Amino acid sequence: DGTFCVGATGTTRLLVDHIGTYAVDTGSRFQPIAPVRLSDSRSGALPAAGTLRVVQVAGTARIPAGATAASFTIHTTGATGTGTVTAYACGAARPSLPSIRVTYGIDATTTVQTALGSQGRLCLYITAGMHLVVDVHGWFGAGATTKFHAVNGERFLDVALSAGQTKAFAITAAHGVPAASTVKALMGEVTATSASASGYLTEHACAATVPAISMVRMAPNAPATTGVVGIDDASGRWCITSSVGVRVTVDVVGWYA
Repeated sequence: DGTFCVGATGTTRLLVDHIGTYAVDTGSRFQPIAPVRLSDSRSGALPAAGTLRVVQVAGTARIPAGATAASFTIHTTGATGTGTVTAYACGAARPSLPSIRVTYGIDATTTVQTALGSQGRLCLYITAGMHLVVDVHGWFGAGATTKFHAVNGERFLDVALSAGQTKAFAITAAHGVPAASTVKALMGEVTATSASASGYLTEHACAATVPAISMVRMAPNAPATTGVVGIDDASGRWCITSSVGVRVTVDVVGWYA
């Protein structure tokens, strides 16, 4: 009937923001890529509250000039206070709804899929001083080849990892996800719990050299969850590498083919 449900195990306040729709035979196709770092403010001074950071996306880092939207992982670090980050297409009115909420001293990460401005740029507006890191892992537009297929969330991994450990696991041909020969990329929720120290998780297509890019940042004993869009390897696997001791769960919510 076009509805979805949200359940909570304890008393909490919930906010639900709508940012887009997938539908049959409409909209733009998606092209997943190995993640690429587009912007990292840590090479300069800490951006102040009220800063608008502009990131060129189209025409760079394996993103074609004609891309109309893209999928990003956005990291915040070094926040000087409580605040927000709002991601949107440059040239459009800035939305009133933030993409990330940040707290002093705690790094935060989120995945956003958003339109690009007419010049192929992403705008990020911050309400507190913080550094921003932006990675891109796919784009929408003419020439893209895949469609998204949603599934009910299914758990594919629940494992404890030590610092520097990599876990490879099959993520196709089960729970409504087809074989590796069909799937080009997957969307999942990656959760870190019981971290032994501040650190990060990297999802990758089981590369021989782990990419120097993170998808989930966590603090000691503070659960952290991030949506991840990632390509799978030829055997239909994802790999998760952790920089610290942590427990990791991966729930798949859809696939691209």
